[in-house]
Amino acid sequence: MLSFFFIGFVEMIICTIWTKVVNKSQVWASGAVTLIEIVVWYFVIEAIISDINNWSIILAYAFGCALGTMCSTYYFQIMEKVERRLKRYKRKPSWKKIILNVFSW
Repeated sequence: MLSFFFIGFVEMIICTIWTKVVNKSQVWASGAVTLIEIVVWYFVIEAIISDINNWSIILAYAFGCALGTMCSTYYFQIMEKVERRLKRYKRKPSWKKIILNVFSW
């Protein structure tokens, strides 16, 4: 049962990564991530069908998926904030500022 929680958690991280690479139009990365996701889905569907009446497996998988989605979304949210702050400091100064800095010596 704990393994299904972990599988759900990892699968939603993979799904979030897939969303990011598709959003950035990274063709090869999106194909590779899709391949991994389909293999995970095959394992999950096969396991659930073989023990269809075991709701604890389904609930463990669902909670793992929910937590995986929340954690990976939060991670990418933090990374986007960091990227925005770094871009603010890496801006190239305008020509006016360069000229004023040269003449202010």
